[in-house]
Amino acid sequence: MKMLLQTFISVLCFGVGVITIVVNGLDSIYCQEPADIGFLVDASGSVNSNDFEKAKRFIINFTKEFSISNRAVQISVFAFNDEVEGGFYLNSYSTEEEISSAILGIVFTGGNTDFDIPLNFARTQMFVPQNGARSYVKKILIFITDGDADITDEPGQLLRDIGVTVYTIGVGENVNTNNLDKIATSVNHRYIALNFSLIDDLGQNLTSQACIEIREYMKDHPCQTNPDRCNFGLCWPTGNTSYRCDCDFGYTGEHCESDNCEPSAADIVFVIDVSASLSSNLLNLLNHAKDHAELATKEWKIDNDHFQIALVTVAESASTVLGFSHIATKWAFLTGISNLNLKNEPSNIHLGLYKAVELLTTKGRSNVKKKIILYSDGLPSNPSALEQTLSYSQYYSYIDIYTVAIGIDVSHYFLAKISRVVSNVFPYNSDALWHCIMQNLIKPECNACVKSEQADVIILVDLSGIQHDYLNSIVPTLLVKILSKIRLGTNAVKLALVTFCDQASTRFNFNAYSENNRLDLQRSLSSYEAVTDKSSNILEAIKLAEALLGNPTEGARSSAKKVILVISEFKNSLNEQDLRYAEELRNNGINIHTIGIFADGNAFDTMSGLASTLYHIVCQDPADIGFLLDASGSVVSSEFEKVKTFAINFIKKFDISNQAVKISAFAFDAEVKGGFHFNHFSTEQDISTGIRGIVYTGGGTSFDIPLTFAREQMFLPQNGARGYTKKILIFITDGDAPTTDEPGQLLRDMGVAVYAIGVGSNLNTNNLDKIATSVNHRYMVLSFSLINKIKDTLTSKACKDICEPVAVDVVFVIDVSASMDSKFLNHAKDHTELTTKEWQIDDYHFQIALVTVAKSANTVLGFSNIATKDDLRNGIANINLKNEPSNIHLGLSKAFELFNIKGRSNVKKKIILYSDGLPSNPPALERTLSSLQHYSNIEIYTVALGVDVSHYFLSRISRDVSNVFPYNTDALWHHIMQDLIKPECN
Repeated sequence: MKMLLQTFISVLCFGVGVITIVVNGLDSIYCQEPADIGFLVDASGSVNSNDFEKAKRFIINFTKEFSISNRAVQISVFAFNDEVEGGFYLNSYSTEEEISSAILGIVFTGGNTDFDIPLNFARTQMFVPQNGARSYVKKILIFITDGDADITDEPGQLLRDIGVTVYTIGVGENVNTNNLDKIATSVNHRYIALNFSLIDDLGQNLTSQACIEIREYMKDHPCQTNPDRCNFGLCWPTGNTSYRCDCDFGYTGEHCESDNCEPSAADIVFVIDVSASLSSNLLNLLNHAKDHAELATKEWKIDNDHFQIALVTVAESASTVLGFSHIATKWAFLTGISNLNLKNEPSNIHLGLYKAVELLTTKGRSNVKKKIILYSDGLPSNPSALEQTLSYSQYYSYIDIYTVAIGIDVSHYFLAKISRVVSNVFPYNSDALWHCIMQNLIKPECNACVKSEQADVIILVDLSGIQHDYLNSIVPTLLVKILSKIRLGTNAVKLALVTFCDQASTRFNFNAYSENNRLDLQRSLSSYEAVTDKSSNILEAIKLAEALLGNPTEGARSSAKKVILVISEFKNSLNEQDLRYAEELRNNGINIHTIGIFADGNAFDTMSGLASTLYHIVCQDPADIGFLLDASGSVVSSEFEKVKTFAINFIKKFDISNQAVKISAFAFDAEVKGGFHFNHFSTEQDISTGIRGIVYTGGGTSFDIPLTFAREQMFLPQNGARGYTKKILIFITDGDAPTTDEPGQLLRDMGVAVYAIGVGSNLNTNNLDKIATSVNHRYMVLSFSLINKIKDTLTSKACKDICEPVAVDVVFVIDVSASMDSKFLNHAKDHTELTTKEWQIDDYHFQIALVTVAKSANTVLGFSNIATKDDLRNGIANINLKNEPSNIHLGLSKAFELFNIKGRSNVKKKIILYSDGLPSNPPALERTLSSLQHYSNIEIYTVALGVDVSHYFLSRISRDVSNVFPYNTDALWHHIMQDLIKPECN
């Protein structure tokens, strides 16, 4: 999912197309030099349809190792028997996705075999200019066959005469190598595979050889003789010696030599507070300032034409440590910070600001931007003098002021006053300030992300075409993650939501949400009601989306990029008229993207016909999944075939690889018969073939023997099982056999989740319950013809099982004392909603309690009172502030009391405190914290709320400064989930 999200976000960023390349894995492109590569693949009767599909997959995998475009590598593919059948030319498609789809669409024909006809076709049709062939690039033909046909030397020789390098791949035992040698350029260009299942083993050597030959062919081209010919861009051949430079974003010129996006000149004064309030931890704080200054100045060029820097310190007075003329390098600047000394003096921040303004006005350059960066805790010794200084700021409004919060206790109030706006107050441990400054200094049209973010995006969610479990788990998670990556607003992204079944309706239009109500938008994207009694009409939804995108009254902008994102399982196909309509929209500049939730092959056809780009959601978390399939005499052979088909369809919902989901499958009767272990196959195709090859045996039935086999053989490391992943066993039977509790229990003891599927009317549910992990892991169907009906439900449950977070008890403690106000209560409510997203509240997962604290602590809602997130939300909404002191220690004690009396044993326990960290009784808090050392198993997180916040006490309460979180991000949610979910699932 991660790659899908990044790729979709990059599509929104239409000004920076290079992001798409990086996201899709630039490092995986093996060969980027231009070439024309053609394939002729045997589709005659001697190649069965399954082997033909394997050949097509081989070609698709081969093309993934090359940079595909009409400037780099072009691909042509045709099938042949005794004539040339379906396929496409070099100029038909220009992207890897289009080519892969087209290859999948080539149909197996059967028929006789002829070699001369396809080879002559390659010479007279495939490699000619009118069909896309280029005269100045390497030409390669890859000829794949399993058979033999009469052939003379002439067709191969004529191809070589026009400069085509021909590779032959012979598959199987009936290959005539003499004929292959007549076709191939040399014996080194002839490859042999024993069968089509092994053809992929040739891929790496073939790719490597082809790429080396392409590079050798292009070695004397100007693009290769001087790799830096295009400076800040890519050099693309356009002829034998001619070329064109494609410049990186922001660069122009024939050779991309002109930087149009260099930041404008700026004079910047760094002011560092070295007063007594920073004295208790001066070294760390100065290190923070030095580290942040290094972050803030990265990529700055310090000279008379770009950046000039000065360094000022402030305590009781302000001093210029290094003027503009003294800092010629970043090293000089950072050395100046390292040499600063502490002064046990009051903090007259206003004098530091005066000194900075003085330097900028008397020593700075005219007609350049001017900025002050202040490192301080914002605690002035003379607040009135600071206020007076700030009142004069109108006279130097042309100077931008940024503040960086450093110190044990920080006054965000004064830092925001100094920098004029709270968004100009920055943390010391990120490069956010650098981004802010560079965005200000670089021309707007050069700021790729600002330019690219103006997009009107309509999300279409299928209420009748996505099963309920996915509709309220995968879909909200996907949309929230997309939302987290984009900026909302008039000059950024606007979102609208359409839901549909047989009719489409607008949930909200482009005017509904902006950056200011992002949380409300998140809620609107997180809840859907499935419709089970109506069909899915995607076309109606797209028509409504088109109308919204063109309607200014709905908030659409004529200047914005137009994007439609369709989320469905795509079970219903589209007719030709529907597909033509979608194509017309794409031609009119509307980008259509599809996300298939556990989509199958038919769904891919619908998705590819509809969309500019399609994505596929599978269960991709790592797991070892084993099958035990009943092949005893009570299961007739035709029913056993249905069981195997069920298993094959089941695995299509998962990401199959050695790094993700691995599969093992065995048949059993009175003993375990044919099958394969986890380390036998690593692709979906091979596993499907392996399952089809399992033979029906008949015989008696035993449950204990196969279950013991699973424990002693299947889930062992030497057979491919991994110690760090979730283990799942799916046990399918139609009968009954004596079994004890022990085999199932021993599997559960080693961490295997066991699903039992009983088929038919002769089942003993008591025995199935002994096998299954729980009654929720036992499934019943009346016949083998109906077994596929449980596939989606079982897939959903198994996928959730793989990476489900462990159980935890959480107590939210909210400070409602006199230092709080209603605004902060709203922040707490919004943040708890962020923190609890995706939490399942029940006896097996999350349990939540809510406590308030002021002069005393009160349990507002205990663990038994919060059954839903709505209960928590309503509980916080009903909280009243109290004009009382803040005895934070009593709130912590109350939380511990709840854990001890009402909490569950053997689950993780966490406290989340919302407060400004300013205790009315510091000694009592210190005593409580001292006693809590004995409860190291309980984790405490603090969320900073308030005008002035004591990070010192908040970090003391949470035991580590990294456990203190801001109220306006979901960082705490990520932190908690990372702790609760297995590392390999993160």
